[in-house]
Amino acid sequence: MKAPEQPENENIRVASLHSLNILDTKPEERFDRLTRLAKRLFGVPIAMVNLVDSVKS
Repeated sequence: MKAPEQPENENIRVASLHSLNILDTKPEERFDRLTRLAKRLFGVPIAMVNLVDSVKS
């Protein structure tokens, strides 16, 4: 399987994510509210918020 190419702004995206200081933190009610809302709106059994850090090779 061919690995996907990285977007041109990948470094900016990862730096922005790190600047938020929300990686590897405890669960937060604001994200729980979003997932509960998504579950109700879409009628699905599970919804998640995923924050994707850089890939280490």
